[in-house]
Amino acid sequence: MIILPLIFPVVITAVVKIFNQKSFGHILLKTFVYFFVITTIIIALFLLAAYYFWIWYWGHMLALTSVL
Repeated sequence: MIILPLIFPVVITAVVKIFNQKSFGHILLKTFVYFFVITTIIIALFLLAAYYFWIWYWGHMLALTSVL
């Protein structure tokens, strides 16, 4: 997970340098916006999943202990 954010922008900049110097800024901006949006969405999904499973686990454990 740590390697991808380091390699992805490098690959994009290398491809842009090969093909067209003028669109470098435009593609670089798109790359960073895409990266930050996708990363934010993934972090939010994992936080929601962790919160949901934490509540499910402890709710389940409380229900089991209240029966005893």
